Amino acid sequence: KPSLIPQQKSINDEEQANCQLDKGGILSYSFFPQVERLPWQTFLVIVFLVIIPSVWYILLFTMMGFGSKTMYYFSETYPGSGGTRNYNLGGIMTIIFFLNIVDSNEWTSKCGKLFYKLSTASIVAAFVMYVLIITDDHPYGPICLFLIITPLWLLLSKFLIPQHRKVGTRIYMSWLSGPMLFVSIIICTTWTFWTLSVADHQWNAIYQINHQTSYCKPDFTEHPNCVRVNTESDACFEAAIGAGIVYDEDCEKSCVEVYDGCLNSFILWIGPLLVGFCLFALSFVCTFMRASTTEKDIINFGKLCGFILFVGWCGAQMSGIGSGIVTAIMLIVFTLFLVAGIMITVSFNGRERSAQAATITRKLEEKYGSFLDIGKGIFITTCMPGIILYLAISAINQFVRRQREIYLGHVTGGHRGWLTRVGSDQYAYFKSWNRTAVFKYGVYSGIGFIVVNVLLAKFTIVFMSWLIQRTQSAPLPAVTGVIALAGFLMFLVPVIPGVPIYLTLGIVLVPAGKETMGYAFSLCYSIFVGLVLKLFASAFQQKVIGQLCSNYIFVRQAVGINSVLIKSTRLILSEPGITIPKVAILIGGPDWPISVLCGILRLDLASIMVGTLPTVIIIVPSVVTGALLYMADEKYDDGVPVFPWASTVGAICTACTTLILFGTATFAIYYMEQVSSSRIDEINAIVTDEEVQIADERESYGKEVYAQATKWSVVPFRQKIVLVSSLTYAIASCYMVFLFPEYCFVEFGLTSTIERDLNGNFLNLIQPMGILSCALLAISCSLLAIFLHWSKRKTADTLKRIVDENSSGVELG
Repeated sequence: KPSLIPQQKSINDEEQANCQLDKGGILSYSFFPQVERLPWQTFLVIVFLVIIPSVWYILLFTMMGFGSKTMYYFSETYPGSGGTRNYNLGGIMTIIFFLNIVDSNEWTSKCGKLFYKLSTASIVAAFVMYVLIITDDHPYGPICLFLIITPLWLLLSKFLIPQHRKVGTRIYMSWLSGPMLFVSIIICTTWTFWTLSVADHQWNAIYQINHQTSYCKPDFTEHPNCVRVNTESDACFEAAIGAGIVYDEDCEKSCVEVYDGCLNSFILWIGPLLVGFCLFALSFVCTFMRASTTEKDIINFGKLCGFILFVGWCGAQMSGIGSGIVTAIMLIVFTLFLVAGIMITVSFNGRERSAQAATITRKLEEKYGSFLDIGKGIFITTCMPGIILYLAISAINQFVRRQREIYLGHVTGGHRGWLTRVGSDQYAYFKSWNRTAVFKYGVYSGIGFIVVNVLLAKFTIVFMSWLIQRTQSAPLPAVTGVIALAGFLMFLVPVIPGVPIYLTLGIVLVPAGKETMGYAFSLCYSIFVGLVLKLFASAFQQKVIGQLCSNYIFVRQAVGINSVLIKSTRLILSEPGITIPKVAILIGGPDWPISVLCGILRLDLASIMVGTLPTVIIIVPSVVTGALLYMADEKYDDGVPVFPWASTVGAICTACTTLILFGTATFAIYYMEQVSSSRIDEINAIVTDEEVQIADERESYGKEVYAQATKWSVVPFRQKIVLVSSLTYAIASCYMVFLFPEYCFVEFGLTSTIERDLNGNFLNLIQPMGILSCALLAISCSLLAIFLHWSKRKTADTLKRIVDENSSGVELG
């Protein structure tokens, strides 16, 4: 009789099994979940346990089940904001605050323990209820709830099955990886078959409007004439699957846009796919519970989540879905980090967690010591409100402890600070930072966020939309010339990626050529133009920009031409022909920086062009997505879509593009790290740029003097106020854009128009709160400039003083 508990392999055997790579080195165990070998009985039992919450979610919160009815129930029972929602949230926050300041987790009496358990259960129940009653406004809440509840349910089931009780928590959690991965594949496959098998299940305008009219409130702000006669809140049209869209008299076809801001139906439709993604991510987390887990695995998991967030943002921007999907993606990734922390906390004891954290910290300081201040600055910018709240609660908690010690005689450890002992230790660690550099990088990160979120994500889309409208009626050769010129100029902007350009090609060239060449040949023509445009722009960036810039020492110094990372990149890109590492960097890296870097390194143009050819795997789905965006808007006179399947296939193409971007970027990072550690002799053999080395040595001394002159303890109080104020304004600006995007910017996509959506003025894209956010950022930049001017002058004075002291010493000698 086979044992239900798998035998643990040795670490060496397991590593050898998990680290097998194919001949091209395509697969790496660091980026894909590894599963434990389980007896089939154990595997099936865990699969069944994983299926239970998955099926419940699909039945209650997706279109494959009764998601529409569930959404309708909560939207009708708990409409809008206020009332029950506010009372529920207020009750949760009050209970958490009270339990924290009175140290309820340290109560030892039976009544105290019972009260703590009941209060914790009440918090969990109230939190679940709160997420459910705000589902109509935040439809991504249930999937985050699923992400939290699933591992807790599986952990609870461990104690319900006798054979599993004997197994350690860490080992049991490592077993979950395989069943979760298996169920995620089953769910994604089932959803794909369900979507493509029946036309009524495909995502299109009729499907969207038919469901959204049941539980979404139309927004008539931009379309006041779309209100149905004799009503106050009903739209002047109806939609039914099989019957199309029926408009009232004098109701414009653009009135369907009153539901564009509601994402509920999209979340319900794509819900099973989100379940599959969550289970896949959880299976990845479970691999870290294996006995052979190293700190490198955990660091790579952090990279994975970061890339998911970044590429998810790119996918949302190019799909035209908007900021709501960006918020959903960010919340899901944040929840994934939270769940990973909970699982690690449960699976490892305190000593193991401390040892693992110390090892990771040491590795980070050794490898990324010069960049840690940048990471700390980003942390301050993104988490400052939470940090302030944490310190306030810690201070209140310490005050209550002191009162209990004075009046009730309770022993609280004898700590006498204004924060708790843990809070004091953390604050002391913060004071050990190079706060001048951290705050400065915090301001830089805020500026970068606004620039990317406004100049890149917003105005680039506006420009491309304007270009689309202006070329609609032009002949194909003229359209090709205009789009190619505009695309080439956009390729020359460092922060603009290639995907929006490829999308525009699909939206513009396919309609322009459909009458003469048909859709299929127009699509192939658009892909060909995209590939030629990419190759020409890359060659121009490499030979004209990069190679000319390579003559300047400060440029070569800025890119770190003598660093191990750049030498590793040179080693990979210098390989002849097409290799997987080379293609991964040329495709997965940012367009402008990679091409210019090739010129600075003076690499062979022909070899780089050959390695860039596989970029067609990104161009094809991007152009197809653009074409499908156009085709999805094609409607008959009665409002019925000409291509009802276009939206569904477009969503799939968007997912494919996102997956390719994520995969190539991940492989690029992996291969650069692999080469930097495994080909040290070849890297050392690369000739060092002596001019840059001399400049680095001089700059290193200058940086030491700058750090000494601007050390936080010697910075004047007035300049501290200037820098802290600059950071505060930058944080306020970022949080306005992040928390209230709908009040900062008008929702605008590639298929929108300036005349219709922005009243003929592209500046109307920015709303009053967006103007305020930009003003705060401008104030932040001005204050930072004042501080940088002072720091530069202070550094110059310090250098002069050092030189004078050395000169005096020489004369005295």
